Amino acid sequence: MNSLLAPDFRQLFEFAPGLYLVLAPDLNIIAVSEAYLQATMTTRDKIIGRGLFEIFPDNPNDPKATGVRNLSASLASVIKNKKIDVMAVQKYDIRRPETEGGGFEERYWSPVNSPVLDAQGEIRYIIHRVEDVTEFVKLKQKNAEQDKTIEALGVRGQHLESEVFIRAQQLQVANRELESNKKELTDLYHQLQKLDQLKTDFIAFAAHQLKTPIAEIKGYVDNLLMGIKGEVPAEQKGYLFKIQEINERNIRLISDLLSVSQIEQDALSPNLEPVELKELVQYATRDYVDAIQKKGLRFKIKGNGHSIKVMADTYKTVEAIRNVLDNAIRFTENGSITVNLKDDHGFGVIEVEDTGTGIPENVLPKLFTKDLIFDGKRVKGGSGLGLYVAKSFMKLQKGNISVISSIGKGSKFIFTVPECYK
Repeated sequence: MNSLLAPDFRQLFEFAPGLYLVLAPDLNIIAVSEAYLQATMTTRDKIIGRGLFEIFPDNPNDPKATGVRNLSASLASVIKNKKIDVMAVQKYDIRRPETEGGGFEERYWSPVNSPVLDAQGEIRYIIHRVEDVTEFVKLKQKNAEQDKTIEALGVRGQHLESEVFIRAQQLQVANRELESNKKELTDLYHQLQKLDQLKTDFIAFAAHQLKTPIAEIKGYVDNLLMGIKGEVPAEQKGYLFKIQEINERNIRLISDLLSVSQIEQDALSPNLEPVELKELVQYATRDYVDAIQKKGLRFKIKGNGHSIKVMADTYKTVEAIRNVLDNAIRFTENGSITVNLKDDHGFGVIEVEDTGTGIPENVLPKLFTKDLIFDGKRVKGGSGLGLYVAKSFMKLQKGNISVISSIGKGSKFIFTVPECYK
């Protein structure tokens, strides 16, 4: 630099108010302004003749630091294209002297890199000029005195204003598209509601139409079984019992379909009355005792349910318990079905416990929904709706139903019904 500038001119450069570095093409520092030294907390004798990135490395404590990479790319562009390169504002931390505690201090810079060409048009020097915009960036981050700071630091806001305008136009277009999509979705939703209502109405209509002939079949079979006298081939009698069993299953299916139709139309309301817990269970289990015994299962009701009085809808609670008993009988091949009665913090509790196959863990989350699938098929012998109906009936009267199950060991369904005030 001494050969480049006379002493007076060198002194003028060094005390110029701007922040300047003069670099050789190999990026060694050959001259620096006093303002640059003060801004970067360095001294002339420590940086002259040394590499730029040796003096100003990235902050090792900042894994997102990009100062070295971005400045290297800009300087490489200047050397290759021999043209000025204006960089975007950069976060490039500087190292504090040990006398001031060491470490790195967060800084933001607005850099410009300019080539100085010799007579042959080759790069002789690169002038690296920066403006310290740390104060502006930090004030902007704090959303404080933006206009005043931008004006004071000479940072132009026109580009930002144009971007804001463009973004506003894009947002306006997006809002129009959103409104259009919203209307389409609303129309589609109303159409789906109508289709869903048609489906519900059809299910209710079909179930009502089936109810009468199935009830008539039951009556005829009952009359045949009661009217049989003398010796009847066991095979023929077995057919009648099988017809009766299938008919009972169809009756429960129709009952479930009608219940689902009423649930989805929000057409159910509870008929609450005081009733003993044991009385509810006796109503629910009396039609299942024969079926349990025919499978060779043990059956027992435990607990003093007479002393526990609940406020319940008798019909809906009994139907919920029957739906659970129906499953318990189907999935229990040996062992027992036990009903436990107790009270717990203001609720009457009915536990229906079996020693059946248990319920797979992946089935439990959808057990009380209409989408119950068991091994890729509907639950064997059932509609797949019984537990959904049971859950809906219990919630309707401020009660609940839950389950604990273990594969190969069985399941326990737990009903809770609010007790009467004592």
